Amino acid sequence: MDSEKPTRAINPVFARTRKAILQKLGDPVAHVNKNPTNFVLVHEGGHGAWCWYKVADLLQKSGHTAIVFDLAGSGLHTTRPDHISSLQQYAEPLLEALRSISDSEKVVLVGHGLGGMCLAYASEIFASKIAVAVYLAALMLPEGFESLERHMNKDIQLACTLLRPVPSALSRAKAENVTDKGYGCVRRVYIKTTKDRAFPVGAQDTMIKMNPPHRVLSLNCDHSPFFSAAQELHRMLLGISVAYGR
Repeated sequence: MDSEKPTRAINPVFARTRKAILQKLGDPVAHVNKNPTNFVLVHEGGHGAWCWYKVADLLQKSGHTAIVFDLAGSGLHTTRPDHISSLQQYAEPLLEALRSISDSEKVVLVGHGLGGMCLAYASEIFASKIAVAVYLAALMLPEGFESLERHMNKDIQLACTLLRPVPSALSRAKAENVTDKGYGCVRRVYIKTTKDRAFPVGAQDTMIKMNPPHRVLSLNCDHSPFFSAAQELHRMLLGISVAYGR
């Protein structure tokens, strides 16, 4: 009879510590079907829901929900960009998505680039539904938003095919009516993109200094981490959901 190989005992303290570390780092395996989170992903100006396809797929495979949509005048949205007259009109698809979320649930709200303007606007209206707002190389100003100038593999070809003009109304958009009871009570995490040429890291640092978030993280990538660093961004978002999602 073959002798059985001895089973190596696992120190329960080590096991718990390892699990905690993996969860803090955002290990996908630690999150599958455990405390599923609603991630609402808001695209950059001129982009569309299409830009999140890698990250949304990774989040869904990790057992979470990824909610993506085209902002007004973006992606496949039927409104022409030059017919957008206000930030409210531009952000309406985001507001509609948040209205559909039960009052008993909270979301991790992620905005990229000019999408940060929509995050601030939505935070003022739906603060109670937002566990944390994640600004991904995004505008993060509590008031007086200003416009920014904007940026061949398959991802670049896709972007060149689907990009649409940024509504000119956004250059005049302001967020002067944010309050401590709305925008001010939503926890904010900023993710810097350190190789960003569209929104240089120096400009990101200046904005962070002007309006400090609760936490600052960094990705060593360009302005489109949903393409160039999708795995790293996915892992980082899972870690944020653990730290702030409940």
